[in-house]
This record gives sequence, structure tokens and C-alpha cells, in this order.
Amino acid sequence: MSNIFKKIISSTCLSYTISSFILNFIVWISSHSINQSRMLEIWANILILLVCFFCCTIIECRKNKKEAKPKFIVCFASISSVIYTFSTMVTNTVQYIIKQENFWNGYTLLILLLFSIIASFLILKIKIKSYLIASILNFFIIGIFYYIIFVVKAGFLKGNLLLISTSIYFIVYMASAVIYYLITKNNRKKQNSKKDYKSLFS
Repeated sequence: MSNIFKKIISSTCLSYTISSFILNFIVWISSHSINQSRMLEIWANILILLVCFFCCTIIECRKNKKEAKPKFIVCFASISSVIYTFSTMVTNTVQYIIKQENFWNGYTLLILLLFSIIASFLILKIKIKSYLIASILNFFIIGIFYYIIFVVKAGFLKGNLLLISTSIYFIVYMASAVIYYLITKNNRKKQNSKKDYKSLFS
């Protein structure tokens, strides 16, 4: 059941990534001007996501349940689409709150797509055993894209707005890192305990 759910989420995010990116870009290009650029509002993106989820649920439940080891490109596309879906929803929600002109536009979509590709590549290809080092690396990589979108594009470059924006990122990231560490701590212990012990003197 969990495997089916993972497949539904993966296919939903992938179909949402493709459809929402194309639709948002069409709306943005058709209304793009120097002083104004329109994009799909949050309710429209949520509706697209729900339609994708409904369709993918039906498709995955009717598909053959034979398990096959996914190829790299499949895993890459799946992780990228999940990251893109989550990041666009967060960004679109922030736009709904701050209502900043030219914050939620085609350039934002391209930045988020680039972030999703880089993040998924790092997840699949770069394996760091130390959780501390991995957390520091992720802090700076995510932080770069956060700064571009939520500081530069949002116009929070001066005074208290800059301090608030960067503080929010630091607090949310640190809280997420600690929570993730506590949740996965037991799993890492179990994996280490299952590994065969080889004596250096044997």
C-alpha cells in the first residue's frame, strides 16, 4: 500500500510539474509587460494539483502491480518533481500573502525548476555520511535559492525586512534539520546494526 501511495505522489508531482509549468508560462508570456506580469493564482495551481492527483490515483491503481527497480532517470524526475511541486506551492502561498509585484512570475518558475534539478542531483549522486556536514552543505545550497527568491525578488533587501526574511530561513531550516535527525535517528541505528562486523585483526 505504501509503494502505491509513493507512486501516486510521484506521478502526481511529475504531471503537476509539467502541466503547471506550461500553463503558468503561457499566462505569464501572454500578459508579460514592463510593469505587470500575471500568473495563475494559488487556487488555480491547487486545482491543477488536485486534478493530477485524482487522475494519477486512478491510473496507478489500475496499473500492473509488478515491482521493478526504477532507473536513475525515473528517480531523478520523481525527486525533481516533488521538490518543484512543494517549492512552487510555498512560493505561490507567499505571493498570496505579500502580494509583491513581479515576485511570482516566469523567472521564479525557472529558478525553482533549476533548484529542483540541482537538489535532486545532489540527493542521488552525493552521499555524505556525516549528517552535520550534509546539513551545512544543504543549508548553503538551499539558502542561495532562498535568498534569490525570498530576499532579492521579494524586495526584502534593506533593514528589518532583510533581517526578518533571513531569520525565518535560519529558524525554519534549523527546526527542520533537528526534527529530521530525530525522526531518522533510529533508522540509521538499525541500518548500522545490520551491517556485518569485520575485525581488523582477522
